[in-house]
Amino acid sequence: MIDKIELVGILKRSLIEEEKAIPVYMKHLKTAVTWTDISKEDVERIRTTMSVLLEESEGHKRTVQFLLDTIEGGDKDAY
Repeated sequence: MIDKIELVGILKRSLIEEEKAIPVYMKHLKTAVTWTDISKEDVERIRTTMSVLLEESEGHKRTVQFLLDTIEGGDKDAY
């Protein structure tokens, strides 16, 4: 079991990491493709894949935030 304070801390750190990761990768991707000889088709596939990851990351952030709000607002002290 894990106590409420520890779980809230884990979820908050998770949310911060989720908010940082994909946007950083997208920024690096935009820079990297201008400096390489990657074909336009491959660049488009990479961008499409990263866009999907960005959308999924947004959904994951909403889920983590919902869990965080639920746990912080609840009376339960152990999970």
